Amino acid sequence: MVVQPFPGIEPPPPAAPEARGPEPTFNGRALPFALRGIALAIVLARTISFVLRELAAPVGAQFFVFWAIIFGGLWLTCRYVSRRFGSGNPWSDFGFTWRPSDLWRGVAAYVVAQTLAGTAMAPWAGHTTKLSYVTARMTHVSWPAFAVWAFSAIVAAPIFEELAFRGMVQRTLASRVGGGWAIFGQAVAFGAYHMTPGLGGENAPYFAALVCFGVVMGWLARRLRRLGAGCTAHVLANGLIVLSRATAR
Repeated sequence: MVVQPFPGIEPPPPAAPEARGPEPTFNGRALPFALRGIALAIVLARTISFVLRELAAPVGAQFFVFWAIIFGGLWLTCRYVSRRFGSGNPWSDFGFTWRPSDLWRGVAAYVVAQTLAGTAMAPWAGHTTKLSYVTARMTHVSWPAFAVWAFSAIVAAPIFEELAFRGMVQRTLASRVGGGWAIFGQAVAFGAYHMTPGLGGENAPYFAALVCFGVVMGWLARRLRRLGAGCTAHVLANGLIVLSRATAR
């Protein structure tokens, strides 16, 4: 027997599924400008860093100049691309927003990314001495140098790298090749961006791990249409490394 509602009182309609909106894209013509801007920042930072090392500049000064050029270059590239091809507001154009739910989503994404990265690096287990030294040496630098590195890793990198790669690069790629391929493409670019000449063959496991991280963050950015959860995961990943080096000093 079906119970009828009282006259004039209708049951509430079922809740509509949350609208995810269209694929987050950006003008595909911006892609060459985005990639060239990132490449220029890397080349300029490494060139000036080499000069400073040859001049025996303090390590803290070397770190500051290197990361200022890197993250300054990423920001200027995002800003230029946004002003030329978008609204002029890179934060809006590339989806840089954060919600409270991005906290737990970021933690979950970090766990997944670390699992995939560990699996990708497994074939090189025991053969990444140079790669380990990249962060291990931070236990021996001065406190000012350590502070510059920590700030760059925990604050600047999550903001500007997510904005540039999961925002600018992924969205411009998506308008050209589709969202799925864009995730993989920006992850490859993210891995290449981190390559270090001094690592030699150990760049291979480093690249593999970074591509895994980039794929997970890219998938998250596409699904959520924003960068907040990826920034959370990025802060967690780098923050734990910084914490481990700080306690070892």
